[in-house]
Amino acid sequence: MRYDWNEYRKRRNFAIIVGFAPVVFPLEVLAFRSFHTFVPAYVLAAAWIILFTIAWNRVAWFPCPRCGKWFFGKRWGNMFARRCAHCGLRKYSDPSAIAA
Repeated sequence: MRYDWNEYRKRRNFAIIVGFAPVVFPLEVLAFRSFHTFVPAYVLAAAWIILFTIAWNRVAWFPCPRCGKWFFGKRWGNMFARRCAHCGLRKYSDPSAIAA
């Protein structure tokens, strides 16, 4: 399956939205006021942590559109990389272009 840069942008934007922690706090306050217990807040926090971890990993493990390996490197890649760690493809460039 070939991925393109639009897929990367979708993954990145979703991770940013999920990672926006100030959204979680008001929901936890609302849950406490509604149920008078912190249990829903703990469940909400755990669900948020799981969802954020999944979203972040989808970005971190984005396959390079040219070579298919992880664009940002190996196990702990550079998430701010501007080139593929394997084939040198520039971020957002045409994958069919010849490597420089």
